[in-house]
Amino acid sequence: MKIIHTTNYFMPELGYQEYYLAKYHAEMGNEVHVITSDRAYPKQSDYAVFDDIFPNRHVDPGVYTVENFTVHRLPSSFEYNMQLFLRGLLNKISSISPDIVYMHGFTRYETLRVALWKKIFRKSFILVVDDHMQLSAYVERGYRNIYYKILNFIIRKFGLFKVMDKVVAISAETKQYLQAFFSIPDEKISIINLGVDREMFVYSPLEKIVKRAELKIPEEAFLIIYAGKIIPSKKCDLVYEISKEYLKKDPKVFLLFIGSGGDSNFAQEIKQKAEIDGVGHKIIWHPHIPHQDLPKYFSAANVAIWPFQETMAALEAAACSLPIILRDSLIAQEYISNGNGFACSSLEEQKIALGQLISDPCLQHDLGEKGVDLIEMKYDWKKVAKLFLQISK
Repeated sequence: MKIIHTTNYFMPELGYQEYYLAKYHAEMGNEVHVITSDRAYPKQSDYAVFDDIFPNRHVDPGVYTVENFTVHRLPSSFEYNMQLFLRGLLNKISSISPDIVYMHGFTRYETLRVALWKKIFRKSFILVVDDHMQLSAYVERGYRNIYYKILNFIIRKFGLFKVMDKVVAISAETKQYLQAFFSIPDEKISIINLGVDREMFVYSPLEKIVKRAELKIPEEAFLIIYAGKIIPSKKCDLVYEISKEYLKKDPKVFLLFIGSGGDSNFAQEIKQKAEIDGVGHKIIWHPHIPHQDLPKYFSAANVAIWPFQETMAALEAAACSLPIILRDSLIAQEYISNGNGFACSSLEEQKIALGQLISDPCLQHDLGEKGVDLIEMKYDWKKVAKLFLQISK
């Protein structure tokens, strides 16, 4: 089959969904194309901290080979709030003559444009639209309210749900968001979770020794890790608040932050609090690392915490035998559905959960094994890619 994935921004080095779906769809013997823009993520909002990774946003337009699939970078225009038009998108799709087109992002201008094109010109390809927005993460804005009203009007005016063969939500909470704002028929929506690269994310006892030596973390220490963008919207300052009591009273407890934003004013505030509390020396700040290096750091840790907003990295940590501590939400319940962590309704509950793991190595080991089992059962990218094909028939 000929398969197209389209997304506004495609950065394989970040290990996002579009990359893995393209990779494994190609590995299954399909001809796979990714159509995207000539730009990296914009330096705004949560992605402003990526300046250390992509100092130059612009990538030359053209056709590139990435592993076993083809990437078409089209010149783009009218970029606003991570929305843009890809010039020549419809012609590119026509030239490939695909069997399936996956549009990543339900509210993209381009998703609407391709759906209208398929409807008006009666194109025969299967159109699947996926979305990642969580209802709890949605922030109401005036322009969004207006845009969503326009989007709903066009969808219903032209009967676009008829040409969207399937809509994929990455979680039950994403399904709630899509139905709350766009009233998508239940039979149109499938829930297919994000995944983990099981070839890459595996616990390594050797890397634990090597990385702890590099980070100057004692072999017997209990290491807490947070990996991701260090920004206010992720509330990663709460990781420090959860850990502070144990950092103070237990000499074996250390905290590691990994990600872009470690030099920001927000991070400096956390560092200042830690210095005042007398535990600054027990916190390691590490800049962004390549995605393929993350398993080494997860292997070095004992527990991973995301106190507010769930992330793919939580699944990757579980794959490396780490218990995970999350806030209580629908997606968190999915991520710990094998009893491999804690979904907590308050900061105090997260502190208690951390204390239990610090004091009980057997519990830590048990939850770690359950996490690996969960990833193998449900969150392997290869299985996720197959599910996308199954619902596209």
